[in-house]
Amino acid sequence: MEHDALDRLYGALKKENADISIGRYNSYDETRYVYMTYVTDPDDSLEVIEGKAIMDREGVEEVRNGNWTVAVLKLFKRELLQDLPFPIGKIAEDTYWTWKVLLRASRIVYL
Repeated sequence: MEHDALDRLYGALKKENADISIGRYNSYDETRYVYMTYVTDPDDSLEVIEGKAIMDREGVEEVRNGNWTVAVLKLFKRELLQDLPFPIGKIAEDTYWTWKVLLRASRIVYL
């Protein structure tokens, strides 16, 4: 996680008046000296996704690397999380949970 990741997530959330901000990450395997995941678009652009449009996207890369499905590297408005606990007894429970939160959002900003 970059040193300014939270500042960037929060700044994008406020700037775009979004319900959720989603960051990207790089994953490096130090034992093999290779990147497992690497953001190939290093510019500082961001994308605003309105309503349920996130469900209509192909997003193959994002789904494969977990950007949309895991709970990490995201900021959520508190109101979205009301009455939405993590499921008990599931492996990778954030995958089940995150999609429910994404569907509640009116506006998502993807960094």
